[in-house]
Amino acid sequence: MRAALLAWRPVEALLGSAVTCGWARACAVALPSSSGGAACGASPPLAAAAPAGRLPGGSGISTSACSGSGGSSSSGGAASGSSDEETLPGPDVGSMPAAAAAAAAAEARAARASLLSGKRFYETVLVKPAPGQPGSWQLLLGQFPVRTPARNLLVLPSYPLALALAAEWEWLPEGKPIHHTMPLMSLAATAIDQPKPRARVVEDLLKYAHTDATCVRYEPGPLARRQAAAFDPLLAWAREEMGWELEASADIAGPTQPAATIEAVRRWLEGLDSWRLAAVEQLTAACKSVVLAAALLRGRLSPEAALAAARLEEAYQIEDWGEVEAGHDLDAADMGTRVAAPAVMPADRAEVPPDGHKTRND
Repeated sequence: MRAALLAWRPVEALLGSAVTCGWARACAVALPSSSGGAACGASPPLAAAAPAGRLPGGSGISTSACSGSGGSSSSGGAASGSSDEETLPGPDVGSMPAAAAAAAAAEARAARASLLSGKRFYETVLVKPAPGQPGSWQLLLGQFPVRTPARNLLVLPSYPLALALAAEWEWLPEGKPIHHTMPLMSLAATAIDQPKPRARVVEDLLKYAHTDATCVRYEPGPLARRQAAAFDPLLAWAREEMGWELEASADIAGPTQPAATIEAVRRWLEGLDSWRLAAVEQLTAACKSVVLAAALLRGRLSPEAALAAARLEEAYQIEDWGEVEAGHDLDAADMGTRVAAPAVMPADRAEVPPDGHKTRND
């Protein structure tokens, strides 16, 4: 596994200062939403930028307020559950003359062969407004718009998020896409393609409510006291803020949650847009807790606090028995990325996909 994992935290509406965890420190990113630009703590740097023109500071990422081209060098990315070839961009030939469309298609084939052979196939990365979708942005690698595994255009609901994804493409080494360095690309593709039916996602998440990490406690002792200190305030918050009456228990069979509570969790999950549902799905799987996922997305916890809460038992055991090098530390870094990346996913997206939108279930 490569020692380069991007980690993020939300500030204001979307992005803010860097989350640093394990080996991700060297790649941590800060992308302030208020300036409409980006700043970066890793090389190549991204400096604050206006919504048009090349980003200063040495980065090849460019932005545009029209359909022009900008500049960057990078290599591709992969989304969750897809092959490398599935995530390669393709030319937007819909409005091209026939000759230009044929040339673009030929270049796309050459680009795929080039990327799969381990060579960079483009020199520029462009962040530009998505045509016909006000307030939305898309990425172009050279002249090729980035697409998801289901071949939907990668259309993003905010400029800072588009810059963050451009940074993921920018910082990849030459060669094939590397999934674990592109957590936001994976989440964006999941939100757009919806590879699992929403009803199935909700049912899978409800299973965690019965064994939520905040509710499963140890027998009385030092660890149980730490759990109470960390989790009892969160359960009180869930009761007051979310209307979830969750029961904690040290019984070996685990707690049994009231049917009314499970129904309340269901209503909340069903009310999420596709972007936030994708974030909750990843957060819940990483933390083994719907409560921690909700607390992070609603601003009750920071990514660092959610990560510490999710790793409370493991941290306690490490204090007693020591850390396994290249084991516990790598797990913590990987979990840190899976917890921090969803925190920057935007809200308030429409559930009804646009005409022509394909899902991986089609």
